[in-house]
Amino acid sequence: MRIRIKVIHSFIIFCFVIPFLSGIYINVSFARSSSNINNIDAIPLIYVNEPKPSPSASLPAYEDVIVASPTPAPTVSATITAPSQTPSQNTAPSPSPMPSPTPTSSDKNVTVAVFNRESNEVVNMRLDEYLICVVAAEMPATFEQEALNAQAIAARTFTIIHMSGSCSSNPKAKVCTYYGCCQAYVSPERMKKNWGDQYQEKYAKITQAVYSTDSIIMTYDNKPITVFYYSTSNGKTEACQDVFVKNLPYYKSVESPGEETAPNFKSYVKISTDEFVKILNDEFSANVTTSNVKDSITLQRSAGGRVKTFTVNGISIKGTKIRTAFGLRSTDFTLTFNDNYVQIDVCGNGHGVGMSQYGADYMAKNGSNYEEILKHYYIGVSLEPHGK
Repeated sequence: MRIRIKVIHSFIIFCFVIPFLSGIYINVSFARSSSNINNIDAIPLIYVNEPKPSPSASLPAYEDVIVASPTPAPTVSATITAPSQTPSQNTAPSPSPMPSPTPTSSDKNVTVAVFNRESNEVVNMRLDEYLICVVAAEMPATFEQEALNAQAIAARTFTIIHMSGSCSSNPKAKVCTYYGCCQAYVSPERMKKNWGDQYQEKYAKITQAVYSTDSIIMTYDNKPITVFYYSTSNGKTEACQDVFVKNLPYYKSVESPGEETAPNFKSYVKISTDEFVKILNDEFSANVTTSNVKDSITLQRSAGGRVKTFTVNGISIKGTKIRTAFGLRSTDFTLTFNDNYVQIDVCGNGHGVGMSQYGADYMAKNGSNYEEILKHYYIGVSLEPHGK
């Protein structure tokens, strides 16, 4: 009987008590293990649009972006810097630096024989390369682009017409590098030395002037014109016959405003009365003395206001010769006689025929393009490609 009761008791424990206790244990264990699943904040989740550090601090939170590896920005001239800004700023994009053009048209197909006075050699140069060296020497690279463009066309026209002859400095050449004979010239190496850190910026402006006007020259009656230009006028240009004798119809006296700010607009020469008289007597056989020289001089002026004729003691002398004899910047001068010296006050810098370079820059600053500049100073000319 006792055996039967033990068997029944064991059966009850095995079938009912143990499974019941096991179920309680399993449920409790399961509840503990799932507590972190229900508490989602306890699990570190990574979202695709999660805000994270980026190169730009102004990116808004949770903005879907792709941040690539930074690529080095292209090198820009040292004198041109883009303003610092972020994508959230409402600003217009900065203009790109002006690229240096490459020769693509007819200037590069023309070869000019150039006598380099520094090396005493005649070298053959491409016309475009020669013009870059001329424009860089003749006009400051700080001038307005349209003024530089006008200068390039004037220099090109000068060169083209001289290619039909030879240079007086060397018959084997068409032009030379001396401004007193042909046009001023500066080598690329000297440009780098002179301009220093500004070389890239200034060289780009000069090459832009040459290549953007490629092959264009000034013509009159379908022929290249004889070109004159100079630094600074006195407010008016000169008719050609008043300076160089020959009457060229495209050179007339015109207004040239805005010259007053040019560095050499005003100048003067102070010379002892004895030396003044000596030069007049030695150079022009004036036969004057310190006591009568003042009353012996009369000045005749041109339409442009410059001294056309300087008469001393009945001898007529061209104003250009007086300019050379006394080292004056122009022929627009006045004389002031003092006790023991003469002061010669001068206005302008250059002969006054054709384009004033500072006048061209003033016109460009006020909105004129190169065609308007050139046709103001060279009356009735046309602009067309050379060799057409």
